[in-house]
Amino acid sequence: FLRQRKKLVSEYLLSNWDNSKEALAKCYQGYSERNIADLSRWKPYAISFGDHDRNWDWVGKMTEQDLVYQRGNFFVLEANDTTYGVMTIFAGSERFRAIESQAPIVYINSIAVAPWTRKNGVPRDKVKYLKECGTSLILTAIQYRAMLGFDKRVGLYAAKEAEGFYKACGMKSYNRKETGKAALSQLTYFEFDFDSATRFQRRKGIHV
Repeated sequence: FLRQRKKLVSEYLLSNWDNSKEALAKCYQGYSERNIADLSRWKPYAISFGDHDRNWDWVGKMTEQDLVYQRGNFFVLEANDTTYGVMTIFAGSERFRAIESQAPIVYINSIAVAPWTRKNGVPRDKVKYLKECGTSLILTAIQYRAMLGFDKRVGLYAAKEAEGFYKACGMKSYNRKETGKAALSQLTYFEFDFDSATRFQRRKGIHV
């Protein structure tokens, strides 16, 4: 299938598990052969830990993006020559609108960080682990929305295991149901409005 040309969107300086080292992480729109190879290695790792996204088929999602959307809405986060995060979004679609204002939003269809950089109190892999990979992806979604000339509204449905993360980001939760989307009915919908997104950016050192 087609490969999406990569375009640099944002950069972040991320710390390792004990803050003794930093690594430059870059978030790109699009992906390469290397990203595909990296993501193919995520699944067995996620399965071994029983992660909620262990059955997600990221290579299949890439195929879907290529053959259906062809809009380059696939993002990868890279550091140390490795893929640390991945995200697919819909931007400016009439289908996805903010709960309160009904303005178009950036809708994050799927998002994940590399299984080895997750932790439940203790990092799984202290050699590869980097902090705030998920945060970097969320910040990129906000920035991408602004690059399109709109405000910073971003929304997503969160797996139960990830709800605490989005609450900590300052996103508001809503009881939103998608018609014909039975799987989403079991998930909580979270959303940034302009003010909450701006507070989150400032808290993370982004000058806005």
